[in-house]
Amino acid sequence: MYGKTFSALAVLLIIALGVGFFVWQTSRAEGKTYTNSVHAYELVYPAELDVKEYTDDIVTFGIVSEDSVEGYAEARIVTAQGEAGQTPEDAVADQLKNLCAADGPTASFSCTNTLSIEPFTTANAEQGYVLMLEGELTQLASSTSEIIPKGPYYVIPLASSATISKVLVIAPPLNMSAAESDANLIRTIAESFRLKQ
Repeated sequence: MYGKTFSALAVLLIIALGVGFFVWQTSRAEGKTYTNSVHAYELVYPAELDVKEYTDDIVTFGIVSEDSVEGYAEARIVTAQGEAGQTPEDAVADQLKNLCAADGPTASFSCTNTLSIEPFTTANAEQGYVLMLEGELTQLASSTSEIIPKGPYYVIPLASSATISKVLVIAPPLNMSAAESDANLIRTIAESFRLKQ
């Protein structure tokens, strides 16, 4: 009698664990949804990450604790004003080059060139493009420089006029090089972009 009861409990426990694991995996695969009501868009991000919303224009996806934020991806609204004859893509690239510039006590970093601009389509058929920039890290004491790729920057146009473009940029955090970033995570978040109805 006890053997049958124990066997039945063991089977029920295995089934419960299996169902729990399936639910956990499904929620993890589906992720959570971030909604920005000011700019009317949504992004899906992995369930194990948190969101830190600094402003309506800047959001970080990563691990958030009381004391710190370890960012893995960032969504940022960028408004770029182009010069006469400049494409919207080049105007946005120039704005992103300005954002990546940073000076510290021992080194200086600047984005100097656009390496590539490739078309991009989200899972919801929104059209955008992917930018890769070339950065230059200069050690101030030795004046030696190192070229470091920056990106990928997934750019999705939200509004534009003759000279001004407002775009959503999904990219690694500003302090992260292309080699340090999780390109698959950033692409997955960018692909999930959806305009709110």
